[in-house]
Amino acid sequence: MTLDEIASLIHRRSETPHVDYKEGFEWKKENRDHQLGLIRDMIAMANIQDGGAIVLGVEDKTYNVVGLSGPILASLDQSYIGDLLRGYADPTFPFELQRTQIDSCDVAVIHIPEFVDVPIVCEDSAQSKDQKKLILRRGALYIRTDASQTMEISSAEDMRKLLSRAITKRSDEMLRQIENLLRVRPIRPIEETDNQFEKELSEADIRFKEVLQKGFFNAGRWEVIARPTQYTSNRPIELADLKGFIRSSQVNLRGWPFPYIDYDKAVMFNSGYQSHTDTAEHREGFRLYKSGLFVWKAGFPEDLTNLKTEQGKRTLDFVVTIYTLTEIFEFLKRLYAVFPSVEHLKITIRLTGCQGRVLTSSNLSTPVRPDQESSESTIELVESPQEVELRASADEMAREVTRHIFAIFNWTDIKDQYLIEWQDKLFHRVGQRRGTEV
Repeated sequence: MTLDEIASLIHRRSETPHVDYKEGFEWKKENRDHQLGLIRDMIAMANIQDGGAIVLGVEDKTYNVVGLSGPILASLDQSYIGDLLRGYADPTFPFELQRTQIDSCDVAVIHIPEFVDVPIVCEDSAQSKDQKKLILRRGALYIRTDASQTMEISSAEDMRKLLSRAITKRSDEMLRQIENLLRVRPIRPIEETDNQFEKELSEADIRFKEVLQKGFFNAGRWEVIARPTQYTSNRPIELADLKGFIRSSQVNLRGWPFPYIDYDKAVMFNSGYQSHTDTAEHREGFRLYKSGLFVWKAGFPEDLTNLKTEQGKRTLDFVVTIYTLTEIFEFLKRLYAVFPSVEHLKITIRLTGCQGRVLTSSNLSTPVRPDQESSESTIELVESPQEVELRASADEMAREVTRHIFAIFNWTDIKDQYLIEWQDKLFHRVGQRRGTEV
């Protein structure tokens, strides 16, 4: 996670199922209860979709950045946390401890990935120091609730949701293996009904122009248009279902969900569900139609934070690009897995305002060449997968689009394994493996 992403995570001043704030404590014997509470929260976050992050150095009542004292910071060690975690998590899982400074204060972030294929079970019980409270219970399954609390699963509905995600993970892996064996893409419908989606696309553009003003359409931005290849205006769903589809499909891998739902501005309209947000750091909006059309537009974060080269050229961060595309395809994979009666899809990824823009790197260990500049104003790529193919190969499709975009920026020799490493870092929140060639 970059410094800007951590700062955004903290400055949101709001806990979610995926984000928890703690003031911090020294890792010593007297603070055993705090240590066990941290392990409990880590297990819970590993059991929710996309995992989460625990931020140390922020007061959880006021959300003020108070920082970590020297002794607390010195005592924080990933190996100490890992040793304690192994005694209570089955199976154990990787995590990453990241230290940085925000508002001149030392903070630390523990990144926790979602479980790989089976939920994390508490392996042993642990009492509080005064024996008055059971902090961890053997055999318990902990999750984070919508109220941003860590709780033991106590309802059949929550248990079904957790088991359903585990089954889906196994199913997706099986689909991936089958797709890798066949490697022959099925024939898709020859005639697509583009014109029947035009009215909805025009409506969406009008809506975005109304709510995302101040020159949004004259600035650099991301655009995603995804839809079934066959138009059906009256699918067997209720308007209220669309909100549930978006919420269950959201991707929470970097603290800012994709797509973002601003519940103060999220509303139903005649044929769908929509939301937008327009702040200094985030300008984006989406629409989801009953027809299955999903439209999302967002300003480049590099422009919103005025990240330019020393020569004053606009930029596109290569890590942010990899992460954004991976999140887009992961979301679409989840969305159309729950959307009824969708077999084939057309997915358009578009970047505007790219002419003269330079590919840069916020990751100091991975510099990019100075000649990586786009001469194209608009970069666009269209994918036409089956829904089952999207489920099996969403990450691979994200890499295909990434390579196309980077090629326009004259980075033509990037290796697929390098992109896989960055995707692995995003999904599993662990340090990048060494020895990968760029």
